[in-house]
Amino acid sequence: MMLLYRLFGKLAGVPLVFRCVAGGGLITAVEFATGLIVNIGMGWRVWDYSAVPGNLFGQVCPLYTALWMALCLPVSRLAALLRKRLEP
Repeated sequence: MMLLYRLFGKLAGVPLVFRCVAGGGLITAVEFATGLIVNIGMGWRVWDYSAVPGNLFGQVCPLYTALWMALCLPVSRLAALLRKRLEP
C-alpha cells in the first residue's frame, strides 16, 4: 500500500486510467519478484499460474495484472483521501 501511495502521489495529475495501469504494473512487478524468491528460489510453491495463458514462469499472468489494475481504482481514491488528510 505504501508503494502505491507514493506512486499515486507522484502521478497525481495523471488520468486515473494511467494511474491504474501503473499501479497494476507495480503490483505485478512486486508479485513477480516475490514469486521468484518464495516460489522458485525457496521452493515453497505458494502460488502457480502455469495453467493460465500468458503466464511468466508461473509467477504472474495477464488476468491477475488486469485484476490488480481494477483494484487500483479504489486504492487510488483512498490514497488521495489519505494524502489530503496527512499532508498539509
